[in-house]
Amino acid sequence: MGITAGAFGAHMIAETVSEEHLEVWQTGARYQMIVAAALIGLAGLLATRIVRVGWAIPWMIVAGVVLFSGSLYLIALTGVSAFGIVTPIGGTLLIIGWSIVAIDAWPTDGSRRVDE
Repeated sequence: MGITAGAFGAHMIAETVSEEHLEVWQTGARYQMIVAAALIGLAGLLATRIVRVGWAIPWMIVAGVVLFSGSLYLIALTGVSAFGIVTPIGGTLLIIGWSIVAIDAWPTDGSRRVDE
């Protein structure tokens, strides 16, 4: 979806929105793609039990990117900056989610945690 959003921004709305709004759109698409790739990595860490945060944290991250990127898409398409009030909520969910993953993955005894 992030690739589609990027392509849509480059080809479909590039000539209908301002340069500033196009940049806002591309920021949303870029964050969406980065988070998608990182979530694939997180799924691998969860599967190998290097990280044990459970599935609630990935869903928090998904909610964060939906709110973050989604609000940027709405701003770019509508020009209504009031949607920007949602952007920091999404960003905060992303920061909290990834911080929990990082803290959980950090080895406390110098070794990787893998259940036997």
